[in-house]
Amino acid sequence: MAVYVVIIHLEAAKLLANICQQKGQRAFVKKVCMEQNGAPDYVDTTANSLRDTEALISYSHVAKSPNNVESGSGLSNIRLVNPVITPRFIPTRSLDVLRDLGALLSKYHDEGRL
Repeated sequence: MAVYVVIIHLEAAKLLANICQQKGQRAFVKKVCMEQNGAPDYVDTTANSLRDTEALISYSHVAKSPNNVESGSGLSNIRLVNPVITPRFIPTRSLDVLRDLGALLSKYHDEGRL
């Protein structure tokens, strides 16, 4: 099992999730949420950050064990890749985004997707 922290780009996080799934590696993938106090080309808008975090949750939810896992082993339906909701660190996030990330956590945890 591994925990990966990906930069602010959703496509990079999805690519990493695909690679982990293809290799049969159990992984927790974190897409960085960072909207302020960063380098000009390394920050995201609040709306994009929340939208992309939710997209990663949905995308990761469909990653299941690879075909080489024996059916009937009890492992064929285990989700290998799990998303992690996380801010970068407090100075790079507004209170609004922290609140909204908490709401995403509640929503998807209650649905059994996190």
